[in-house]
Amino acid sequence: MGGRFSKSKKSRASSSAAAPAATTAAVPADAPAAAPVIETAAVATTAPVTSITTTQTTVVTVPVVKTEGGAATTVIQVPKAQHHVIIGKGGATIKDIKAQSGAQIDLSKDNDDVTVTGTSDAVAKAVALIHQTVGKAESDRQQKHEATVAAHEAHSAAYEAIYAKYQTQIDALAKERTQFSEQADAAYNSGDKGAAAEFREKAKGNTAKMEELQNQACKEVFAFNNKDHDEMTIDLHGLHVEPALRLMQERMQSVKSKGKSPLVVIYGAGNHSDAGGAKIKPAVRKHLDSEGIQYTEINNGSISVAL
Repeated sequence: MGGRFSKSKKSRASSSAAAPAATTAAVPADAPAAAPVIETAAVATTAPVTSITTTQTTVVTVPVVKTEGGAATTVIQVPKAQHHVIIGKGGATIKDIKAQSGAQIDLSKDNDDVTVTGTSDAVAKAVALIHQTVGKAESDRQQKHEATVAAHEAHSAAYEAIYAKYQTQIDALAKERTQFSEQADAAYNSGDKGAAAEFREKAKGNTAKMEELQNQACKEVFAFNNKDHDEMTIDLHGLHVEPALRLMQERMQSVKSKGKSPLVVIYGAGNHSDAGGAKIKPAVRKHLDSEGIQYTEINNGSISVAL
């Protein structure tokens, strides 16, 4: 048995924490999350194309077209997936933009077009407000993502520190075990079988102590990961496969005996595992499949198990 932990490291960013890929030119990793600068040209029949670029969204304004009666119309192209930002909860945001600008705003159901109609001043103000709204939403999204990543990093660092504390003791025992094994071989080769047997027993004793320390580390990491969960959720991040499966089975039996279901099992996506890839995730699924236990995926790092 080796002296190093071979734990599966926690996926920091669930299943769900990775930043969406940029649709425009790359933004430096250390760039602050702030609403982008908006350049708005004066509204006129010869107005140039104006744009706003964020890490997720590009808003393009086409030249204004004057219509009969002095009305003006322009089209802002906002990715359709972001139209909800302009609409707002219950339509509150778009109503507010209309009220502030006096312009009419129509969002296409088929493509990225957002059509703004009204006086030149009204159109200009509405366009500026839409740019501001989309930019703020992107800034808020980026800040939320960064906060989530930071929280996961801090959580991971905390349980890594637990392992490190035990690893120091395990390394010392492993070194001593090697010495005992070498002494056993030397004694045996010299004909002192009694001494050889004694050294081998000492080496075995160190192996047992190392295993116990590893079990203690796993228990402490498990307690840390689950301190904020009730019994219907179990987090297996950072554990060895064997204790992870054992703890999951024990929890499943416990909640099932109480007539409760389903059990949420968190194992992480394995994005930060070693070169061998995720270990707990495939082991958990393989066990459940072999037992014929039904489960559904919540996200890439967790499942809901029917009991």
